[in-house]
Amino acid sequence: MRPALRALLVSAALVAGTLPAPLRAQETNRIVAVVNGDIVTRADVEGRRRLFALNAGLPQTTQVLDRLTPQVTRALVDERLRMQEIQRRRVAVTDEDIAGIITDLERRNGLPPGGLVAQLRRVGVEPRVLYDQLRAQIGWTRMIRAMLGPQAQPSE
Repeated sequence: MRPALRALLVSAALVAGTLPAPLRAQETNRIVAVVNGDIVTRADVEGRRRLFALNAGLPQTTQVLDRLTPQVTRALVDERLRMQEIQRRRVAVTDEDIAGIITDLERRNGLPPGGLVAQLRRVGVEPRVLYDQLRAQIGWTRMIRAMLGPQAQPSE
């Protein structure tokens, strides 16, 4: 099939919501950005903008999510850069660190254990999206504190 015709059919199918599964997978795995060899896919952007909308209390409409796309894409590129630096400096962020933050988030929001993961899945967000964001935030904070030493402690 000619590329122009294929692009037209994919666009029409996206609008109609009837994209065949193999093509839908290709669109989801489409590379949006490359950050020093690490890729950001359409699926990464989709998950993060849904998470952002959930955190901000915004409706999960196509219009709202589309408006978030540029901001979320930039944030993911910045996060990849931070994760590369965290890994380069060998700053450890364990699964236990992530689990502790999840437990704390559930407690503060009055959710039962596992409630946050269930809420994420209800709105179409894979828990990995939140875990990746938390891992980057924790690692970056630890790295900055290690670099600045006692100066990095907040004061009143």
